[in-house]
Amino acid sequence: MQHAVASSFLSHDVLIISKLDKFVKRTKMRKISQIFRDDPRYRRLQKPLEAARICDEARRVSRGRFEVISYRGGLLSLGVKSPGQAANLSAESEKIIIELNQKIGSDAVKRLRFKIS
Repeated sequence: MQHAVASSFLSHDVLIISKLDKFVKRTKMRKISQIFRDDPRYRRLQKPLEAARICDEARRVSRGRFEVISYRGGLLSLGVKSPGQAANLSAESEKIIIELNQKIGSDAVKRLRFKIS
């Protein structure tokens, strides 16, 4: 009885390895973003993935000066603690946008919106 159970687990493992091997050969170990971009089944995930990548990079660029809230359609929303801080960052907005777009590698961020939190 134990031998039959062990053999069924073994055949299941072989099946999983076989499927994984086929997947690796099919995708040729590309970056996951390339897989999502090329496969029509994942088109609906492209915008949320891009937004997450841009928000992550904006958090790195912020260096604690602001909090990243969201990104959508070229507009990056940032949280600040005071109106004075919003005014100071607004004066630097072009510099922030250029630095962020350079880090991202595209001109995805067009505008910044500051929200006082």
